Amino acid sequence: MSRIEQGKRNPNKKKLYKLLKKMGMDRENYYGFIHADSYELYEKVRQYNRCFPKGQQNEARILLDQIESKINMAIPVNQQFIGMERIYEQMALKKLSPEKANQKLRELLGLTMPLLVFGKLIYRVPFRTEYMICNHIAVNLREDGKVEEALHIYEQLLYYYKKSKVSMRYHAVPGLTLYINYVGYLEAHDDLEKAIYIGKEGLQHSLDCCRGDISGDILANLSLVYEKQGLPDVEEMYLRNGYYLNKLYNRGKIIKALQNAYIEKFRIKID
Repeated sequence: MSRIEQGKRNPNKKKLYKLLKKMGMDRENYYGFIHADSYELYEKVRQYNRCFPKGQQNEARILLDQIESKINMAIPVNQQFIGMERIYEQMALKKLSPEKANQKLRELLGLTMPLLVFGKLIYRVPFRTEYMICNHIAVNLREDGKVEEALHIYEQLLYYYKKSKVSMRYHAVPGLTLYINYVGYLEAHDDLEKAIYIGKEGLQHSLDCCRGDISGDILANLSLVYEKQGLPDVEEMYLRNGYYLNKLYNRGKIIKALQNAYIEKFRIKID
């Protein structure tokens, strides 16, 4: 452990699991988005996922190319991860419509979660990449104006996570985006009381996972809920604190968007 901490050793996947077991964490509690023997590739995936909140699109593209060149693309979960991110790239370049993207995403999901006869998209706890595919599908449905269908996906995801009776803390990464989007879409659908309930649950989850940046996003979404409820003081407090948390984490585009929203709503410069 000391040699790893000093940068003198780079553990492979097998040794990583042994270390986790020694520290009391079962192998089943550690999940990556890909399957690889080199821990370095898992680190690249982590770096890749952190590019987007910072608006680092070029860096993300370079990392994804590096990951794809070094993983076994015959493995379904690797096909899913790379395929999902390539679809995301095409959508960002306006080369795919939300509907066409969702057709491709459903095909990718079917590699590990085949569509059942009765057509149910989600019927068990998804692993990370499956969750991300479901999340992208929901986001695309929202973009296509199908908010109720998107909400149904988040409702089912949260249902199966809770049904598993495993603490949401162990579903840290999926839970973060799930709560952010679920609250935002409930607000867009004017289901305000449920948005507040889910939002507060999401805040507790982000605190459990020590993710203040995600707390900032949820606070910002809840500010819109309180705006619709006609509570300007509460709205201002939530938006202001959402901005400060995102600024603390230096989250590029999100900081600017919240800053502009605050100035537009309250006619006061925030810094």
